[in-house]
Amino acid sequence: DPLDFSRGWCPRVVEMYQYYQSVFFKHPELKRLVRLVLPDLQGPFDNLELIVGSDVFTQLYTHEDLVSKALQVMATAQIGFARYLEPYLSDGPGMFSHQHAVMIKGGILLRDDSVIMVSPEMYRALLAPHDEQVLREFGGGGVHICGKAESHALAFLELPSILCLDLGQPELNDMDKLYVHLERRRIPLTRMKVSRYDLATARIMDRFPTGVSLLYEADSLLDAKETMEAYIRATG
Repeated sequence: DPLDFSRGWCPRVVEMYQYYQSVFFKHPELKRLVRLVLPDLQGPFDNLELIVGSDVFTQLYTHEDLVSKALQVMATAQIGFARYLEPYLSDGPGMFSHQHAVMIKGGILLRDDSVIMVSPEMYRALLAPHDEQVLREFGGGGVHICGKAESHALAFLELPSILCLDLGQPELNDMDKLYVHLERRRIPLTRMKVSRYDLATARIMDRFPTGVSLLYEADSLLDAKETMEAYIRATG
């Protein structure tokens, strides 16, 4: 039963939420500072690949109908467990949520890292409908992928319910070229990695004037403070 959450890791996940709720009860001042968000529920195809293994890529050709049925089960389970966890969450506001420590537009973030192993055409034909099912259930959401993923990202942007795109390794992609497509669809990009020079000179504002959340990996707290001050001066 894909909606039986009494087995596997599900009880341990619930137990962790209950622990945090007990901490908030004892220390209510923490409740306004800490958000309880959905765990990483991956995505229909990523979850199937974790269960079946690499044979799933061959089965996309040899047992297409079977894979499609399995993906339907994965989507049903992901939606069901996300709904099951909703009473424990303190996310928001409104149609926003938090994943990877940043705010995203939408109620859920799909991880599609395994999707990069199939062609964009196969994704559109066989996998995208199941991603769309999950996203639509939550009023829209985001898609995450690592690696060089420009062609796949364009396929993601065709999903009717996509509200943001999260690239784990933007430095491997032509982000200026991809930004044109994102801007056209008004789809924001989260966690765009930038350098200190990009921020201190405000050059990043010329490249990506809107619809982007920026990520700077500071060497220290002092570095972060100085870089932020330089960015404020450059943009003020």
